[in-house]
Amino acid sequence: MASIVLRVRLLNGDRLDVTYGPGTAVDAAHALEDAVASLSADRGA
Repeated sequence: MASIVLRVRLLNGDRLDVTYGPGTAVDAAHALEDAVASLSADRGA
């Protein structure tokens, strides 16, 4: 399976690329769920 790269546009206009390689990518929907969960986690900042 090829790598999946999601480009996430942040509210301040910056971009963040999230890359999943062949060993971690199940499908695009799973990769998107992981990216959203990571970005929405409360880190106490």
